[in-house]
Amino acid sequence: MSEIKLFFGSEAFLVEEESRTGLLKLPGEDATFEGHFEWSSLQDALNLSSLFSSQKKIVIKNPWFFTKTLSDKDCAHLSEALESMSRSEHPVVIVNSGTIDQRKKPFKLVKPKASLSQFDPFKDWELEKVQSWLSNRARTQGLILDSDAVWALTEHCGTHLRQLAGELDKLSVYIGERKKIQLADVKAVCLGPQGSIFEFTESLKKRDQKATLKHLHRLFSHSEDPIKLHGLITASIRLYLQCLTGLQQGLNHQGLGKALGKHPFFLQKLIPDVKRHYSIADLTQSLQVLAACDVNIKSGKLLPKTAVELAINAIVCRS
Repeated sequence: MSEIKLFFGSEAFLVEEESRTGLLKLPGEDATFEGHFEWSSLQDALNLSSLFSSQKKIVIKNPWFFTKTLSDKDCAHLSEALESMSRSEHPVVIVNSGTIDQRKKPFKLVKPKASLSQFDPFKDWELEKVQSWLSNRARTQGLILDSDAVWALTEHCGTHLRQLAGELDKLSVYIGERKKIQLADVKAVCLGPQGSIFEFTESLKKRDQKATLKHLHRLFSHSEDPIKLHGLITASIRLYLQCLTGLQQGLNHQGLGKALGKHPFFLQKLIPDVKRHYSIADLTQSLQVLAACDVNIKSGKLLPKTAVELAINAIVCRS
């Protein structure tokens, strides 16, 4: 008797990695069936006795029966194959990188026969969970990520685990024999032009005029679209204003997070700097400056780069 394992979900990176780890723990060589295959070929592999062949593990990758509408005949074939899997001497691993419609018959046939492992992406507001995942992954590699490095990486990559894992691999090579990864390492290896966006928003948050203009010019030199930057600045200033207004109304970080659709941890990092460097009046005026900038761009009165630079200078200048 053999256990059937099903790895599935729309977080393809975790599906692939966890199934690969699971397969390494099983004896024998892979006998792989991918996409569309004939039922008879699968049955032959399942029924082949290890007395007459080497030990195998049957790997079924992204099988067609989860994505197609099955006829009654195909449903019967799937049911027979599952019975053969249960009786087979060879372990069976089914890997599906994507969602499965759990209301349909194929899944309902597989579910009672298999051990299920489902992996779905982190939600945008689950930043703290992503950071915890990243820190744990670093520890398994014998590395330590300081908190600023974790923050910068998740700001850069968001909830994209494959990208985060790739950046961590690059950093492990970059630091050599060192074990601790710091913000300076992340800036040097991972951020590139995007690092300028991270640094730009950090300096805007702190209302550092010299640094904000320096990073703005760097973004322009990397061919960042000034109109997109205008949108980023407007969204940032609007968020700052919403935070200060919410605090004035008596909301805590949890309440603000729920109202704004932001993770409280993100707001805990953001709000102290915003409170220290801006007032509600400052931010209200800044939105007016950005509205005028938008008009100047659309009317052709000013070139987009010039309009955005003048607007930023007005926002971060402390009168």
